[in-house]
Amino acid sequence: MALWNRGELLLVRNSYVPYYCLPGGYVRRGETGEQAALRELAEEVGVATTPDRLALALEEHHEWEGKRDHVLIYAIELDERPAVQVDHREVIEASWCSPESALARTLFPPVRHMLEGRRAHAPS
Repeated sequence: MALWNRGELLLVRNSYVPYYCLPGGYVRRGETGEQAALRELAEEVGVATTPDRLALALEEHHEWEGKRDHVLIYAIELDERPAVQVDHREVIEASWCSPESALARTLFPPVRHMLEGRRAHAPS
């Protein structure tokens, strides 16, 4: 889930990986990608929203950690910055970043692809 507010993106860092990513995770059996995104968003940072506010920002397949992954990133533009709650076990950090600041970090590759695509399609 790409949460945007005032041109900044919410990045999280999980305790078990060395890169920044977005709130998210795997799709459970019987779930849609949208349902998984909404569930993970609530579980990882305590933010709730509705499916009608989601826009597909990236869909790609790639090899990751020895398996073929189907990655969906949904985006939402928030009118107000929500209070973000992390559990300090799985998610150990959450911060709002400009796209430029985010791209300067070590990112989960699909997050980088989404940001680069957004930058390429931004009005000049």
